[in-house]
Amino acid sequence: MNNSLDIVGIRLVKEKELVSDKAINSPLEAINVIANELKWLDREMVMCLNLNNANQVLNAHVIAVGGLDQAFIDFKNIAKSALLSNAAQIMLIHNHPSGNCMPSHADNFTTEKIKEICKLIGIKFLDHIIIGRKEFYSYKMEDTAKYSTSLKYMEEQMLSGSRIFFDMDGVLAHFNNQIESEEVLYQQGYFKNLLPQTSVLEAVNMMINCYPEQCYILTAAVESPYAIPEKKEWLSTYVTSNLKKDHILFAKCGEPKSLYIEKGIRSFDILVDDYTKNLDSFVNDGGRGIKVVNAINDTNKSWKGKRVFYNDEPVKIFEELERSLLESNKKMLEDYLNYTIDLKVSTLADNTDYDTELISSIYQDCKDEIISAIAEKHCDMNAFNDFRNEFMSHDDILLEAIDEIVETHGLHQRMSR
Repeated sequence: MNNSLDIVGIRLVKEKELVSDKAINSPLEAINVIANELKWLDREMVMCLNLNNANQVLNAHVIAVGGLDQAFIDFKNIAKSALLSNAAQIMLIHNHPSGNCMPSHADNFTTEKIKEICKLIGIKFLDHIIIGRKEFYSYKMEDTAKYSTSLKYMEEQMLSGSRIFFDMDGVLAHFNNQIESEEVLYQQGYFKNLLPQTSVLEAVNMMINCYPEQCYILTAAVESPYAIPEKKEWLSTYVTSNLKKDHILFAKCGEPKSLYIEKGIRSFDILVDDYTKNLDSFVNDGGRGIKVVNAINDTNKSWKGKRVFYNDEPVKIFEELERSLLESNKKMLEDYLNYTIDLKVSTLADNTDYDTELISSIYQDCKDEIISAIAEKHCDMNAFNDFRNEFMSHDDILLEAIDEIVETHGLHQRMSR
């Protein structure tokens, strides 16, 4: 019979160092170092930063390594790492190999779960950071930061408004699927001599003329010395000169187009393409898609989103494209207003010409309606900067929307001007 009891110890073991030429004392400094390690990985890696009460980083613990789009997290390991480090606070960091840092439903679930665990063990949960190719997403900024930090971040993302990306082959130009072999794609003269898809091309030129800041060409190119030069020549021949030169983007054939979009795909960006695989990839990365149905695709109806048809009248195609862009602009403005409108309403209290109690009451009850009304009215603005300056500098845009809500709901008491 064994009458002894083993007494064991559990301790942390140092595995490797991430070296920086600057001191790592704050979460942001740690993020900058870790981002350089994570943003180029081809699979997801989840790390936990353990911090003391002074906000100094004690260490970083790798919680999970997964595949291309997910990593299985054992939540016990997060608690274990924090407790063994004597941490007062933790921060979760993981990467998205796609380069797009917008959170998924799984990311949202993980964040809420870790918040619950931190409450149970008495450790503060600081933030969950998602590392993309050129930027990172912060749950804390999105949830609680007000005008100073999150608004600056959002304005940087939104200065060009929502963006609409047009493919070339199969959208602007007829794609020949009757070629004998793929070798033809690598031959001189193939792309230069593609025939225009007239109705779609005319509609896209109308879009570019109306919304030059928001329209892009995003087309894949095979690794041939002729592909990109010939595609540029084709575009200069058939596409309006109002297309900005830096709005022509070439993706490597076979790679996700999202990798070639500056600042990644945002929820109000649109891809117009004829290939369902490209559209699905774009939507999975957080954007929106419109399929161009031409003479050779859409046989199995696998794409469930919006469609335009290559043989429709140009005006009809243009109207659908414009409607989709304005919907995205509206979404963009709603996101922006969700950050700024609280601040704007609070500044009205300094002006004695307004019945601020009534404004506050209507605003609290109808905030979403007010935001939607403003965004609907101004979603055709080509320059976001103009709207931002007008909204923050003057009261008319906000007060007109509140007046409309008062009328809509049959309220007889009105604001005094």
